[in-house]
Amino acid sequence: MISKESTQTDSAKINEAYEKHLYPFLAKYPQDKWDEIAESIHFRMQMTCGAFTDMLLRVEPPNQEWEWLIEKPKSFPDKKTCRDINKNSEYIYMESTGDTVRLSIKNGYWIDTFKDKTYSKLKIHWLTDCEFEIEFIESNNRIRKNLSKKGDRYKYYVIDKGTNYYYLAVDLPDTDKILGFKIYN
Repeated sequence: MISKESTQTDSAKINEAYEKHLYPFLAKYPQDKWDEIAESIHFRMQMTCGAFTDMLLRVEPPNQEWEWLIEKPKSFPDKKTCRDINKNSEYIYMESTGDTVRLSIKNGYWIDTFKDKTYSKLKIHWLTDCEFEIEFIESNNRIRKNLSKKGDRYKYYVIDKGTNYYYLAVDLPDTDKILGFKIYN
């Protein structure tokens, strides 16, 4: 359990929680499995614990390609502009690490291809003309397969369209955080 009331730094709170809970848990398994199990727990915690996510985001804020939005966007482009995201099906975006990700949006699927040639496959479900969810299906990417489980959903908003990009926002599950970012064609 990570205490919100503690006066410790976020890094110290995370380290204390690991020492108190993670390391004793890992001791139940063969040592050659510790890294894999710890990594899986670390990434999954980002999806299930808002306090943990908040601390990580303060410790390592996203790069300049991503920005915090104060609230859910209230205005969207027109219906046609939002749905046109399906027309040009090949995009790129930057990860918070600075790595470029290739994104393919076709036939109702959102497929990310990463620098190391791994991928993630998600199904797109349109909710309104400018809002959609992507549903996690599978991934062989080390981070994404530990971050998401089959059936996890992420809500996106089409906010704007520029000359060579779409500006999107995504709700971070189990938090009140919304991140904005661009996908470029």
